[in-house]
Formats: sequence, structure tokens, C-alpha cells
Amino acid sequence: MKQGMISFEGYEVQKIEFNKNPKYQHNEDGIRLNFTLKEGHELENDGKKLVLGLGVSLFSKAEENNYPFSLNVEIVGTFESEDKQIENYIPNAVAILFPYLRTAISNITLTANVPPLILPTINVNDYLSQNNEKMEVK
Repeated sequence: MKQGMISFEGYEVQKIEFNKNPKYQHNEDGIRLNFTLKEGHELENDGKKLVLGLGVSLFSKAEENNYPFSLNVEIVGTFESEDKQIENYIPNAVAILFPYLRTAISNITLTANVPPLILPTINVNDYLSQNNEKMEVK
């Protein structure tokens, strides 16, 4: 591995919570996507290993807001580098991990027999810098 690069070692799904809203009333106008994204990270191995968590909460307070379901998903990815300044690569790691979170959400909603939900492509680092939601990395 060349210095100044990171390698993605893989990810794991840490949490899935899906709750269908039995009181949901179909709305002809559709549903506005409502989600919160959060991030957390830890450095290990003398700053050469990054453990990064990304989570999303979709349609919280489903019954109160007449959403069809609520969904919380958290994934944790591991990244390594020979560079002891791996924290400089956190934005890159977030961008690498986000598509895995999007795919997990699509698969969960498809399997739950609700219309598959695909999170929009966003600049996740800009979103996180504006919303600053944190999560614990386990």
C-alpha cells in the first residue's frame, strides 16, 4: 500500500429496526422523504485504522406523521492506512461507505414488501457537516 492511501477492509450491519405503521393511511400526494443521517468514528492501531459508523433513521414517529413505516439502520466499516494521519481520510471513508448504507435500506424495504426505498445520491459529507448527528461506534 502506498503511503497517503486508505484501504477499505469491509463493513458490517450493526443494527436494523423496521416497524410497519398499521395505522398508515395512503396519501395520493405521496410521502416526502424524511431521514436523519449520523456518523461516528474511532481511530485504532496508533492512528492507522479507522472504524467508521454511518446510520440513518427514516420516517421517525411514523404513526404521528402518517408514514408507512420507520426504519433505523447502522453500518460500521473498517479502513486502514500506513499513514498515521488516517483521520484526514474520514470524508473519503464516509463517501465510500454511504452506498452500502443506501443498498441496505433498499434491500430491507424490498424484503419488507413495501415499495423499495432508494435514498437519493447526496454529498453525504456536506449533509453531515450541516446536521452534525453523531453515533456510537461499537
